[in-house]
Amino acid sequence: MTTYSNRSNNQNLINYSKEHKKNFISFLFLIFFFFISFPAVSTALLQNELIRSESDGSLRLSAEKGKPIGPDIGYMPEWKAFGMWTSEDRVEWKVAVNKSGTYDVFLEWSVSDEEAGKPFVFVAGNRELKNKIGKTGSWETYKTTKIGRIHLSVGEQVMTFKPDSKFEGALLDLREVKLVPVSTKLLGQNHSSGSSFKAAVVKKNITPTDSQYLLGYGERKSTGVHDSIFHRIVAMDDGTTQFYIISTDVCLFSPSEYDKVTAKLQEQYGIDPLNVWWSVTHGHSAPEVGVPGIYGTYMGERIQHEIDPAYTAMVEQKLIDGILEARQNLAPAKLGVGWGFSRANINRRAIDVDGKASLGLNPDGPVDRRIGLLRLNKENGEILALISNYAMHGTVLGGENLQIGGDAPGIVSEYVEQEIGAPMLFINGAAGNIAPIYSVYPNPKSGHLGQFRVLLGDRILEANRSISSTTNEVELNSGALTVETLRKPGLEWPSDLGGYTRTTDDGKKMVQLPVRFLTINDDVAIWSAPIELFNEISNEVRNRSPFPYTFFFGYTNGWLGYLPTAAAWEHGGYEVEIVSPFTSSAGMKLSEAVLGYFEGRGKRKYTLWQNKNDN
Repeated sequence: MTTYSNRSNNQNLINYSKEHKKNFISFLFLIFFFFISFPAVSTALLQNELIRSESDGSLRLSAEKGKPIGPDIGYMPEWKAFGMWTSEDRVEWKVAVNKSGTYDVFLEWSVSDEEAGKPFVFVAGNRELKNKIGKTGSWETYKTTKIGRIHLSVGEQVMTFKPDSKFEGALLDLREVKLVPVSTKLLGQNHSSGSSFKAAVVKKNITPTDSQYLLGYGERKSTGVHDSIFHRIVAMDDGTTQFYIISTDVCLFSPSEYDKVTAKLQEQYGIDPLNVWWSVTHGHSAPEVGVPGIYGTYMGERIQHEIDPAYTAMVEQKLIDGILEARQNLAPAKLGVGWGFSRANINRRAIDVDGKASLGLNPDGPVDRRIGLLRLNKENGEILALISNYAMHGTVLGGENLQIGGDAPGIVSEYVEQEIGAPMLFINGAAGNIAPIYSVYPNPKSGHLGQFRVLLGDRILEANRSISSTTNEVELNSGALTVETLRKPGLEWPSDLGGYTRTTDDGKKMVQLPVRFLTINDDVAIWSAPIELFNEISNEVRNRSPFPYTFFFGYTNGWLGYLPTAAAWEHGGYEVEIVSPFTSSAGMKLSEAVLGYFEGRGKRKYTLWQNKNDN
């Protein structure tokens, strides 16, 4: 009896152990299946590591390092973002804050215009920051902008992003939340408590002392110098955001060159690339800088030689030195804005009887003759610098010219500087289909180069005189978005620009076009892109913008080629057939994305500046 009882008990224990082992194995399979079936969740859970401050004190809360909590939220590895939100979902990050203080909070996200506008809350410790999801133009278009400020305390804590109310539809695709200590942006500055707007300007000569290959037209080397070329650098600081605008007297450079320089600025000096805009005047009588990039893909026959690394290194170092000098020299300043008008340019898409376009002059074609002007004054009222935005190719001189110089933009800048006693930055606009009224002449005399001092220089001086008021109450807000659009079929892509393209799951090759934004108070909106834009697109954005002063800075942060209007494609021609990476749909997609950004921020207040002559 006893024996039977022990055997029965032992058998029961064995059965229990087998069943327990079976259940445990099933549990392991369930866990394995969970992670295999839900890579979005597994990736985030495995990467929910402690986030520590970067060298500049900022905290980057990327989706890859977040922990999704809720019934539907999922991580999308192809976009590096969290999507599929419900009102019950949230993302958490474990964060180690090593310095207490006030932080600016930047959000990187995408959303369709139809789904935008829903409220959210960002929680850090016992502090909350509430806002609404702004428009980005489409789910494929990511944007970065400041959403507010929050105070952080030292120590490890959980930070959370979540909806702030129940909703139907979709919330957003969340890529990153970035927190930047306000003090970081003031490094190297002697700000007093209660300080207001500050600015500085620096001019650096980058004229080579030896013969250089000139970019634009066919392959050719310089034989001398007609006029010197420069970096002109403006730094602005509103006490929170420090922003740099650079105008360089060269034709173009690859976006990878911009990435290289700004990475060094960020790593060594804590300067955020978002707040560094490097534009070129697009003169075709200046040396090459950096690797050819996509220019070599379009017209490799023009670059059958090695780029001079010594000249590129000099240009890079003088740019970095100039930015640091401008940061060191920041001083109290005031800002004004205005419009001007000049007939120094003309449409260059000549249309023949067969409807085909070629490079020429077209007095009936669309053109942008507005001058957008920013003026920086010293505290005592003297002019510190002008920033003049005007659309015009730097092609007064043609391929026969072998003298280094700044072409019309350089001549005009030097003339205005002599008249006002301060530097002027020439920032080119949407000049993709706009030429100077005298174009491609063999030398300065035959090209009437000096006359541009009157045609454009005097008009800039008139616009400057029409600015009737300035202010030291300035708020700078920078942002960015990426417009993704189809890549031209069959176009090869250079290896240095891997970050500017991608292939979709169904095999479509896309261009990822970076667009930057700077808004100043409620009056001024500036957008930029590394393209030669057709002026009809920038004109439409300006006309529909909620900001009374809306400027486009072309050729900024690199060069990816031309972006024509949809209507231009039926006429063909150089800009469409040879030097564009886009398709006919790109122009509409770009303008709608930009307008979506502005409409999310614009309030159409005319509060700080009034102009005597708003042309």
